[in-house]
Amino acid sequence: MPEPGVDRSFSEPHTLLTCRCGWEGHDDDIERWDVQRDSDRVVRQCPSCSDPVPEWGTIRPVDAAARIARGPLRRSLVEAGVLDG
Repeated sequence: MPEPGVDRSFSEPHTLLTCRCGWEGHDDDIERWDVQRDSDRVVRQCPSCSDPVPEWGTIRPVDAAARIARGPLRRSLVEAGVLDG
């Protein structure tokens, strides 16, 4: 089973990501964020297995994420009740 990882791409404008489940893709493939209120952070979720993968980056604290949220991050915060839709 592969370890989660982050690699820089020199041929593409996006960061390359790998999950334990075997999924490989780019940071722009991430459509869901896990809002972890107990840890006061939001974590990118794998599009294949839906596991949160802190190795791909977290934003902490949650209220800071709310201040900068756009796109998938904003949608995830709205769904978690952190932001109004």
